[in-house]
Amino acid sequence: MAKRKLPDRPPNGIGAGQRPSLRRKPIDPHAAHATLTKPFKVPLKSISTNLRVAPARNVRKRARTVSYAEPGLLDDELHGGDLEEYHEEGDENHLSHRGKRIDALSARRLSQDPTRLQNIDHALKRSFTVPIKGYVSRHNFPLSLGTKPKIYLEPRALHDPYDELAIVLYDPTIDGQTPQLLQQQIDAGQAAAEAAASLSTQKRNSSTHTSKAATKTLIAAAQAEEIATHSLVVSSQLHRKRLSNGLPNKTLQELLGSTEGKKAQFASVPVVIDPLLAKILRPHQVEGVRFLYRCVTGLVMKDYLDQQNVLRQADVASTSGDHFPSQSPPPSPSPSPLPSAPTLDPTEDPAESDTATESTAQNRGAYGCIMADEMGLGKTLQCIALLWTLLRQGPQGSKTIEKCIIVCPSSLVNNWANELVKWLGRDTLPALPIDGKKSSLNNGTVAEAVRAWGNVQGRNVVKPVLIISYETLRRNVEHLKHANVGLLLADEGHRLKNADSLTFTSLNSIDCPRRVILSGTPIQNDLSEYFALLNFSNPGLLGTRSEFRRNFEIPILLGRDADADPAEIAKGDERLQELSNIVSKFIIRRTNDILSKYLPCKYEHVIFVKLRPFQKELYERMMKLRLSHLSKVEEGEEVENQPKKGEQPLKQIGILKKLCNHPDLLRLPDDIEGAADITPPDYVNSTLAKRGYSEVQTWHSGKFSILKRFLHKIHRESDDKIVLISNYTQTLDLIERMCRTSSYPVIRLDGTMNINKRQKLVDRFNNPEGQEFIFLLSSKAGGCGINLIGANRLILMDPDWNPAADQQALARVWRDGQKKDCFIYRFISTGSIEEKIYQRQSMKMSLSSCVVDEKEDVERLFSVDNLKQLFQLRNDTACDTHETYQCKRCFEGKQKIKPQAMLYGDPTSWNHLDHGALKSTNDHLLQNEANFEDISYVFQYISH
Repeated sequence: MAKRKLPDRPPNGIGAGQRPSLRRKPIDPHAAHATLTKPFKVPLKSISTNLRVAPARNVRKRARTVSYAEPGLLDDELHGGDLEEYHEEGDENHLSHRGKRIDALSARRLSQDPTRLQNIDHALKRSFTVPIKGYVSRHNFPLSLGTKPKIYLEPRALHDPYDELAIVLYDPTIDGQTPQLLQQQIDAGQAAAEAAASLSTQKRNSSTHTSKAATKTLIAAAQAEEIATHSLVVSSQLHRKRLSNGLPNKTLQELLGSTEGKKAQFASVPVVIDPLLAKILRPHQVEGVRFLYRCVTGLVMKDYLDQQNVLRQADVASTSGDHFPSQSPPPSPSPSPLPSAPTLDPTEDPAESDTATESTAQNRGAYGCIMADEMGLGKTLQCIALLWTLLRQGPQGSKTIEKCIIVCPSSLVNNWANELVKWLGRDTLPALPIDGKKSSLNNGTVAEAVRAWGNVQGRNVVKPVLIISYETLRRNVEHLKHANVGLLLADEGHRLKNADSLTFTSLNSIDCPRRVILSGTPIQNDLSEYFALLNFSNPGLLGTRSEFRRNFEIPILLGRDADADPAEIAKGDERLQELSNIVSKFIIRRTNDILSKYLPCKYEHVIFVKLRPFQKELYERMMKLRLSHLSKVEEGEEVENQPKKGEQPLKQIGILKKLCNHPDLLRLPDDIEGAADITPPDYVNSTLAKRGYSEVQTWHSGKFSILKRFLHKIHRESDDKIVLISNYTQTLDLIERMCRTSSYPVIRLDGTMNINKRQKLVDRFNNPEGQEFIFLLSSKAGGCGINLIGANRLILMDPDWNPAADQQALARVWRDGQKKDCFIYRFISTGSIEEKIYQRQSMKMSLSSCVVDEKEDVERLFSVDNLKQLFQLRNDTACDTHETYQCKRCFEGKQKIKPQAMLYGDPTSWNHLDHGALKSTNDHLLQNEANFEDISYVFQYISH
């Protein structure tokens, strides 16, 4: 089939048989321009009904401002044409400027008239006037029209006080009004009295200056014509008692409802502990929270001052009754009743009355207390309950305080933050913990963080609790002097025992009326420290420092001495009772006996350890050198190259205390002359020997021999953990070296440990699955506030002069969360300086028992003369302390009668066990020690 041939010309004969021309056609510019500029038109005859052209956007026209003022009224009052001229719709000038924005705040208008903002501000702040010319006001408008009055809602309790498990801290029907509300009423009354007094003064001044008043009247009359129009307007604003129709004329404030004075008329509402905490608190903790709340709100101080007023009235009445028989008989035989209001004694010294008034006024603004519960009773939880209640509730429905400062040792800063999260939940009460390290802050210095926290107020307070260490607060206290601090909690408050220290003065400079001191040992050495704590929490309660020393401290100390005569004892008891009556209202003290219901049994032992032969020889050598030096000094001679070396008792005390632990702690023979002559040939100082021979020779120390046997039996026969505490880091070094030699896993915490790592070490040791069973602790660095409930055994290697330091260290394991029976041991070298220190502790503890615990019939066992025997060594006794007790339950050192009740802190009521009685104890460690001769005597305390 032949292939179809395509045509070479257009079909239909358009080309008329000719080929298309290749020549360009001429272009018409006008026609082309008309084609290009022609509007587009859809090349269709009909458009579907579904397609509609969008209508043009309606531009919203600016609302035309309409003035309701009559012509000429506002033109005279406004300055320089504050308002634009109003135009009608047909105005050509208005239509010409319709596209431009010319309003009150336009930039174009402000650039033309820079003073326009001031005029606008004046126009906006003007009092309201009716826009009618010649309008005569028939009402008084003291408020701007449309202002809504502030609504005061009636306060109500945050939690239901009638709930079955509700714990009410404040009941207005029983406790009455708080001192804060009473003070507000007193201030209001004083302000009214001052206003009345000033008004009367003005009246007297006006009466004495009549000529000046007449002159002012003439001047006002002369100017009356010039301000006639203004006077008419002012006269129209005067308040008329009645309207033209006879109805009473009410102000706008009365029409809207006046609320002045309504807030003060609202009754107080109960304050209830948060049910979240009420489920956790134990009965003694509820009592503690209630005591804290009553103290910081001033209810206790109000009751105390009222009691003092009643006693003062009784004294005045008795004094007038005593003077009455010497005077003439009264005209009426009927006796006059006691006055209902306080009256002044005419014989009373005005200076004393002024002093009492000033003291009362000073105490009115200071509401504080001391929580002196022993360790382990939950002082932290009680303070958290108090803090949370004050931040959320109050007698008037609103919160009582805005911010709070918690001051504590640096090792407890993070512990407080963890306790807030533990008891209240995360993010419930945000806190700002500052331990002095930049790592605890977010891109800022400590000073900036403290300054920012102190400056915020009201709703800007995001973190209401500041947790800070004593040292950091002392360095940054100037940033908190003007801060509105509502509550100050001083944990381990015995740090404030010295009123002249920088720490005390820094905390005392903070303007905070509510101060709470937490300390398990408020009396550590003497009553002056006790006065410093009381004067910090309640300034002026006991007078000045010299008055307290004259009235209380000296008589009580003289009466407590074992050699005191009956007159001094009677006077001391009288002053002690007087002091207890005052202080008992502002201090709460509970002992560890309460924990017997909630914790396992505790066995505490005071173990008297014999010195080893090498220790005895060194001790006796030291005593001989001291006596020889003293005799030469008394005769006026001087030791060659060492003048008056015998007059260094503090150095000698330190040497003897170290010797009681281990001879390796001394630098022999430098510390003791002639020590090389009595040194055994096998003795090698582990601290000075080479690394290959660094084993601690425990057989040269009685304490280390017992310790080595204890650790060996614990590691082999039980899964118990133990805490070893000492006052010397050198002793901890020896113990650590001994443990490393025996391959015992050890954790150590002392002053060289970083603060941020301490809590991690504690958590690691408390973990039941941890392998470390020995925790070495320095009593100075971690003896306060650390919970080591992972261990149930504790050994205190050496005593401290301050009994509070030892009590704090001994309370590390027997605390909330402990599941095992606890065994606590205190090592005391028999007949040495350590036993004298222990006796001195007992003397201080007896003073604390009398003042703080208010115990009666506390025996006077020691006197000042006992300290003179400090440097004596008794080798002929099993326990010098027990002989001092003159115990009636023991015969020749053996206990024949068991104690009826054991009182913690009073070893005379404990079990007294000689060496032969160790086999009958329920502690397998002490039973094993019956086979050795290192223990001479034991005092045993059993909690329950």
